Amino acid sequence: MPNSNTQKFVGRENELVLIHQHLQTSNHAVISAVEGMTGIGKTELATQYSLLHLFLNSYPGGICWLSATNQNLGLQIIQFCRTHLGLNPPDDFDVLLQVKWCWQRWQQGKVLLVIDDVQNYSAIQPYLPPQSSQFRVLITTRLKIDLSGSLSLQILSLPEAMALLSKLIGEDRLNQETALAEELCQRLGRLPLALQLVGRYLKYRQISCAEMLQRLAAKGINHPAFDIDAHDPTWTLSITRGVQAAFELSWEIISYSAQELGCLLSLFALAPIPWLLIQSASREKNIEILENARIELERLHLLQSENYDHYQLHQLIHDFLQVKLEKLSTVTQKKITLANFLFLDIGQLFSNLFNRQSLSTTLKRNFCQAMVDIAQEIPQQPIQKDIQRFKLAIPHLQEVADHLLDTVSDENLIWPFVGVGRFYEGQGLYNDAEPWGKKCVLLLKQRLGDDHPDVATSLNNLAGLYESQGKYKEAEPL
Repeated sequence: MPNSNTQKFVGRENELVLIHQHLQTSNHAVISAVEGMTGIGKTELATQYSLLHLFLNSYPGGICWLSATNQNLGLQIIQFCRTHLGLNPPDDFDVLLQVKWCWQRWQQGKVLLVIDDVQNYSAIQPYLPPQSSQFRVLITTRLKIDLSGSLSLQILSLPEAMALLSKLIGEDRLNQETALAEELCQRLGRLPLALQLVGRYLKYRQISCAEMLQRLAAKGINHPAFDIDAHDPTWTLSITRGVQAAFELSWEIISYSAQELGCLLSLFALAPIPWLLIQSASREKNIEILENARIELERLHLLQSENYDHYQLHQLIHDFLQVKLEKLSTVTQKKITLANFLFLDIGQLFSNLFNRQSLSTTLKRNFCQAMVDIAQEIPQQPIQKDIQRFKLAIPHLQEVADHLLDTVSDENLIWPFVGVGRFYEGQGLYNDAEPWGKKCVLLLKQRLGDDHPDVATSLNNLAGLYESQGKYKEAEPL
């Protein structure tokens, strides 16, 4: 099994118990899966479980650790049996028969078989031990697998994330800036891999959580704190990939349609996204193709289902997909080799180059138009039914107003603000509506000029908002 230099395993005590309970549910072979997004700590959990029960001698028949990543599972099993059990299957048997021969002659006692990083369950299935045997199989995977014994790992709770960060940078230091440390944990999506990498960066750089937050705000997921330094002679963490490199493993195996959907989702706010809103913003109007793309993202835990019709991205997946958005192009579907480059006519060449530059813009325009359409549907005086209908769209309207106005046409520029304003005013939340009213006036003046009719409308809206609050002095000049 892999070495673990974890001095204190944080936040997975209940999961250790659940794994053991499930593996003991039968006198026959049991298969249990630990699944979850990249960086969530699946391999570490399996390692800790194995070490714990090696110490407790829960598996007198032995613990066998195998890797499903770019290695022949059957050959690994045969090599393990030769090295550790003294078993030598007949050379004239094929690999599968040799594996079955080994299972039949394994030493007595309950056995734990760990298969790490399964990327295709059907590829390992022929090599699994027989059903009526002493084996307990624990697999780790990024996939959502339909096994009754699947345990889906979630991100750490905030107290657990703080405990992990405290272990990395020291409790005294954490206590000096508790609020900022909590903010940093949230910024990292409470993902164990990110917490470990950034925690190490904090420790050696001797910078504050406030400074770290500023650096992350400037560079996002491209910040070197999220990477590993292969040339660092002091590196002791059992981590072989940085955050982006880990996410890239999943990105590389999904279809172009799923990649495009992921990039579209990165335009939404970090909040639950109604499926109907995704449909309206997507270029893909064939619902089954769009569903297939969504299912791909879900299967690899790149997208979480909040409800049967609401979805959300993890903070760092959101950041990763925003980076990919700027790189995505229709040329990805047909990569231009040197050979076909020479045979492209000039018109086709420029068409491909134009598509490369414009796809992210197209996705942004579609998203913004979908949000404008939603804003225009919000009644001037919404009732409770309207509030319930539109409440999940509001964070995404605000995302447009905060970050994507350059993509909104002049004639629609006012609508994201109008929609948000109506939503809050309709509930009497005037303090929440006021900043959006002010921002609307300011931005419309800057872009459209003082004499534009929408500027006058925005001023009237703001004046009406002030009057609703009894702020007549503020309303009078408008």
